[in-house]
Amino acid sequence: MRSVWLMLLMSLTGCYKNTVYLGPAPGLNTYEERAAFVFWGALPEHEIDMNEVCPQGVSRIEEQQDFTDGLIGCCTLGFVRTVSVKVTCADGKAFSIVPQPEFGGSWVLPVEG
Repeated sequence: MRSVWLMLLMSLTGCYKNTVYLGPAPGLNTYEERAAFVFWGALPEHEIDMNEVCPQGVSRIEEQQDFTDGLIGCCTLGFVRTVSVKVTCADGKAFSIVPQPEFGGSWVLPVEG
């Protein structure tokens, strides 16, 4: 009977990892943060200002839930969920995008500095 409960607990505390690659080569700067959500993920809305974290651009964004995060969600019946977010900044110069509606596009210009 104990093994049934253990298997049920293990199945409810699933781990996952989502990685989004945005193209630019990764640099050495990273930013990590743990986000907590309540009401089954409905509140609070969690945002990270990428312009502040990585002014030269973002190379990769990773979101993951490990066993501990899943256990917290399981013990609270999903009322509280936590995830880890890691942002890897791009290597290189910062760029600005200048809209050019008369040409039907935008210019991407390096930022001097």
